[in-house]
Amino acid sequence: MNDAVANNSSRPPSSRDPWCRNPCDDGVDPDEGSEPDISGKSATSKGEESAEDDASSSESKKSKKSSSQKKKDTSRSPGKQKGAKGVGRTQRLSIDHVVHRRPESCDLCAAGLSHEGAVCYTAFQTVDVVLGTEAKKGLGIETAEYRYYDISCEQCGHITREEPHRAPPQQEQWGNVELPEWRLIGPTLAALLSMLHYRWRLSARHCHELFIELFGLHLSVGAIQQSFHESARASDPVMESLASELAKEEVTYADETPYKQAGVPLWLWVAMGASTVLFFIGRRAKEAFRACIGIDLAGWLMSDGYQVYREYELRLRCWAHLIRKARGLAETYTPHIQGYGRTILEILDTLRAGVYKAREGPRPSLRKHLLPSFPVLRRSVSR
Repeated sequence: MNDAVANNSSRPPSSRDPWCRNPCDDGVDPDEGSEPDISGKSATSKGEESAEDDASSSESKKSKKSSSQKKKDTSRSPGKQKGAKGVGRTQRLSIDHVVHRRPESCDLCAAGLSHEGAVCYTAFQTVDVVLGTEAKKGLGIETAEYRYYDISCEQCGHITREEPHRAPPQQEQWGNVELPEWRLIGPTLAALLSMLHYRWRLSARHCHELFIELFGLHLSVGAIQQSFHESARASDPVMESLASELAKEEVTYADETPYKQAGVPLWLWVAMGASTVLFFIGRRAKEAFRACIGIDLAGWLMSDGYQVYREYELRLRCWAHLIRKARGLAETYTPHIQGYGRTILEILDTLRAGVYKAREGPRPSLRKHLLPSFPVLRRSVSR
């Protein structure tokens, strides 16, 4: 009797192994033969029809090919095209306060500058959130206008210009993500948007709708998305302080899972202690884990059997992974491996039951209760 598969049983098609191809994918049932001709047409007419079908199919293929070539020729990158007409803000914001940015000393002779002859040459507006206080509850929105000035030096005549601050670029790590002072979204508003997006799982478009409904504030989806990237770069120094706190933990738990970012297959890593949690995205490599966590941990590292974690001397294996591996050995078809897997499973169950018993009531002597299991475990592993 053949084994039950998706083609000869009630098992779903998704239960097939990836390397097993479904014959029905070609549109032909393997159990059915060719049906007899009941149309009454001769072989000659069939041959003419098949020739016509071949001709029409070849013409359709040519037309599809030409249309696909046209599509390729007219393909363009997403977003605003070079030379296209730009679109600016249409919502007029009321100014709550003005911040003046004037140069303090001459760039040429370093002499002090008087603010009396300052000339404003540019300005921009920033929208931010005002957090509530004990006296005034709730959130508010305020708009600040930043004005930048030119001042002519009285001693040398050089004109010094105060310009908005811009953080140095970091192309290797952050690409085109910049941290300019000239921005519409203020720091507190950017932090609130990041919390809505990452903590409460709202998309950029849902954040856009939320601020329109609650505050009457129109923020473009692109500006919100850009604030996510800028907030990530601004909080990058926090990673170092979190890593230093993790290095002091008594036990650090580490794991990783696949995580696509902008279509690139990367990995989401997590390292968690009693009071500190650190998430970071990178390649599944030893260098990525070392760069964020470091090699010098004061306590134990709890992880699975991935080779990246094996260089840490104080390392604990995850109990769930050990049980899964032992169960896999116990379910094999080789008799002596089956016995080994069952022995390991029994020992692990005994150890786990002892730990649970110690947690529930007065702590018994774990050493006295579990000590007989260790020689059996040692003999089983050393076979």
